Amino acid sequence: MHTTPSRLRRSHTPHAVRVAVLTVVSCIAAVVALTAGAHPAHAAPGDDVYTPPAEFASAPGSIIRTEPMPLFASVPGTDGTWPGSG
Repeated sequence: MHTTPSRLRRSHTPHAVRVAVLTVVSCIAAVVALTAGAHPAHAAPGDDVYTPPAEFASAPGSIIRTEPMPLFASVPGTDGTWPGSG
């Protein structure tokens, strides 16, 4: 039996439609599954990292705050701890 292009198209159309429908349904299911439990993220209230002094020099290059930093002047301890780790 000789198959014509129109016969081939008709015989493959249901398969193509089935694949297209399954693809769309899968995409919709994936979107629903990923967004079903999603809630907008809210930042947790935290402590201020740095509270500047009430008054300080406002000239460019003024030092506002200083703290000692022994980190660069020390080497790791013999027990394996690094400076600044506690």
